[in-house]
Amino acid sequence: MSALIIARLTFFEAARRKILLAALVLGLVFLVVFGIGFHFMNHNLELSSRGNLLALNEMRNFMLMAGLYVVNFLTVMMTVLTSVDTVSGEISSGTIQTLTAKPVRRWEILMGKWLGFAGMLSLYLLMMAGGVMLYIYLRTGYLAPNRCRL
Repeated sequence: MSALIIARLTFFEAARRKILLAALVLGLVFLVVFGIGFHFMNHNLELSSRGNLLALNEMRNFMLMAGLYVVNFLTVMMTVLTSVDTVSGEISSGTIQTLTAKPVRRWEILMGKWLGFAGMLSLYLLMMAGGVMLYIYLRTGYLAPNRCRL
């Protein structure tokens, strides 16, 4: 139970930092630039392919994979930049003593920190990857092959 409380506090602490805001703004800028680039590439491809659906879908799949590759890179960079100074920074500044003075085990503190960052990064990844896939679907109706069918 203490790990979930620490996870919630870690999530809010990370949200308070300016690096998270910068990552969100850069992520939105990427989605806008990706959308504009995909729009013009898709338009030119539709004009030049003359109804060749295989070529259209191949290029759309390539652009989807390229967009998801960039989303993966942005998520890795956000992971590094937001969590690099978490535990070591709290130890050096002395704020960890506030937590360890309470009846909380060390593993609960570390698990709470990990759960907080994992939740935040999962939400970021869902929003970014979902944005790329949603834009391509809304613009072209293309869905990635081998998707889960319900």
